Parts: sequence; C-alpha cells; structure tokens
Amino acid sequence: MNFAGSVCVLHQSSGTAAELENIMLILLQLVFYVYLAGIYWIPSSLLKNRK
Repeated sequence: MNFAGSVCVLHQSSGTAAELENIMLILLQLVFYVYLAGIYWIPSSLLKNRK
C-alpha cells in the first residue's frame, strides 16, 4: 500500500509518464540485482554455516 501510494505521489509530482517509467525501470533493476545477489550469496552463506 505504501509503495503504491509513493508511486502515485511521484506520478502526480512529475506529471509525465516517461519519468514514472524510468523510476519503475530503475526499481526493477535494483530488485533484479538484489535477487541475483540473494541467489549467489545466501546459499554460499548457508553452506558455510553448515560446515
């Protein structure tokens, strides 16, 4: 709910769909990189803890 509200506020303040699309692309890239980092780092840390 908070995320959707912030997106609406950003859309109202900018007024252009292009800026909103750029913000969404940046957020998607950040989520993608965090997801990749989680895939590579979390299993390795779990394996280290098991040893």
